[in-house]
Amino acid sequence: MRMGALAQLVEQVTLNHRAGGSIPSRPIALVVLFVCLLFSCKGSFLDFGDIIPPQILTSYPGNGDVNVSLHLPILIIFSEAMNMQETQNAIAISPSLSLQWQWSADRKMLTIGHSALFTPSTTYTLSISTGARDIAGNRLLLPFQIRFTTASEGQDTQPPQILYTEPQNNATNIPVRQTVRIVFNEPMNQSSTESAITIQPSVAPNFFWDDLGTVLSFTAQFQEGVTYTITVGTGAKDLSGNLLLSSFTFQFTTVPPSPVQPVDFSVKVVDICQNVLPGAYLVVEDQKGILQHQVKEGDSQISFFGLYPPYTATVAYRKSPDVLPHISTYVFTDKESLFYTVPVNQENCPPPPPPPPDGSKKAALRGVLTNFQGPRAEVYTTNGGFAFPIFPDNSFSLADVYPGNLVLYAYELDEQSRKKRMGMLSLEVLEGEIREGISLEFTADYSLTLRGNVLYPSGFLLDSASPTFSYASFHLLLSTGGTISWLNRLEALPEGLYEVQLPDFRNLPVRQESDLVSYSSYASQTIDDRGTPGQTDDHIRAVSLTGSRLVGQILEEHPLDLQFPDSPRLAAPSDLQDIPRNSFFIRWQLGEDDPQTAFIFIETMEQKRVWGIVVYEPSKINAFRLPPLPQEVEPFQSDQAFLFHFYASFPSATYQDRGTRIKIVQ
Repeated sequence: MRMGALAQLVEQVTLNHRAGGSIPSRPIALVVLFVCLLFSCKGSFLDFGDIIPPQILTSYPGNGDVNVSLHLPILIIFSEAMNMQETQNAIAISPSLSLQWQWSADRKMLTIGHSALFTPSTTYTLSISTGARDIAGNRLLLPFQIRFTTASEGQDTQPPQILYTEPQNNATNIPVRQTVRIVFNEPMNQSSTESAITIQPSVAPNFFWDDLGTVLSFTAQFQEGVTYTITVGTGAKDLSGNLLLSSFTFQFTTVPPSPVQPVDFSVKVVDICQNVLPGAYLVVEDQKGILQHQVKEGDSQISFFGLYPPYTATVAYRKSPDVLPHISTYVFTDKESLFYTVPVNQENCPPPPPPPPDGSKKAALRGVLTNFQGPRAEVYTTNGGFAFPIFPDNSFSLADVYPGNLVLYAYELDEQSRKKRMGMLSLEVLEGEIREGISLEFTADYSLTLRGNVLYPSGFLLDSASPTFSYASFHLLLSTGGTISWLNRLEALPEGLYEVQLPDFRNLPVRQESDLVSYSSYASQTIDDRGTPGQTDDHIRAVSLTGSRLVGQILEEHPLDLQFPDSPRLAAPSDLQDIPRNSFFIRWQLGEDDPQTAFIFIETMEQKRVWGIVVYEPSKINAFRLPPLPQEVEPFQSDQAFLFHFYASFPSATYQDRGTRIKIVQ
């Protein structure tokens, strides 16, 4: 609805221009104002500031060109990144040819190949309609058309030409991670062309070609604040052996030096068996640009030098074309290493060593419960083993107990399985020992009451209009052994209060000044605004909390407030919003408590993970952009819905906001 209204405004401007008028400033200003009102230009989830229609800067061949080589690919250079599929759909050529598409990584340059040669002495017309869109959805303002005539049939004797370079000549403020591209008008002899290139000041280039052999690209360790001169000498040949007619030179200047000190970063990528994973991709992006590396055999550790924090490291691996890739991104402020295990190839791991013969190390305990009133009891140890039910003579027997210092504890239960009394006994058990004659006495009644308030984040579990279901739980664990209590559905108590019965610790063998009672609590609410109760697309918010208190403190002061952290505020997309892949920014606003780590997961509707993002020190970084990936590991290939989840980890708590549906379009 919103984008439709925006499209109408842009269309009015377009029609005015087609009628021969200029593009007035007032409608453009109205469009900008309209977008800002709809999407909040300040602090929005996505930056919809781009409403400028794309342009075609140049094409090769040009309109009216003659004697065009029969195998020459067509090159179109746009002013901005384009939606690949819609742009390809908008292109037609007459007479008809089977076309091949090759896009640059920034989606600004399209090379169009053809499986068959052009027909000699033939005039071709290539048209691009206004159906071509940029990645923000803006259409080409006017149709584009070129007509060119091919050469007569015969041997290729024409020298090759350089049509375009990126960066262009005399460009400034070029990132040091810049990929340099040189575009030729025909397929080139790759070895002779690479040998003909010189760079001053000297740096070692890493060359790679497009599939058509017309675009030579390279990266290098460029330095900041330096002017580089690239020369392509006359030794460069086409496939017919024709030499470049004259040398070609262009230059560019990199960005000024940064005040941020660079760091070196190393990555190790292995499978679950600790084997290096050839074929996995590493994409590292910092303030200066993007570096990419494909893991090879023997790459036990890959190093990247001179990164400017904050930076991201993405690991992408696809075991086969018919399975989803494993993709994880880590956002760092200063971390210098990453050890990443891809959860694949477990079937190829060497078999684990056989376990020791049963009973060779484990012990057994046998004894009797004293002061037992019934009707039921359960016996456990902190080293494994439990006895349930108890024998009629109040005796118990525990097998599979690991040796060492342990605590034996028992609960006396009523008919509703509620705890009535508790007993504890400390033991030292030897390897393989069968200990008999143990007497375990119930000494502590559940006569203490722990009370407190459940203090949720602002607005959480209090908005009764939207949540259809809420749940909370709470349990306590004694450090010397045993879950001493468990209470579900805290929200069912009036006004966020809770109370739980505890044993009288003064009658248990615990140290009041050093033994801890650990507590944890979890609460969630489900918002089903899609009419599909209990389905995976339900929107869920959840918080959890952990902490501890000394036994002596509980005896002195019963109230224990469960204070959950203030929730981060995620600037999430609206449900089923179309998000252009290159404009996908994730933003969050933190609450009063700073989380240690933020986690982001993107899954299919079948809850299969597509992408995971880990953000270290999220209080220093409040936005993240999905980095570009090679097509063979790109998970967002089609216009389908995904589930978006956000987690924040605090020192003693977690926060979750999960289940928003999004659509990521190329």
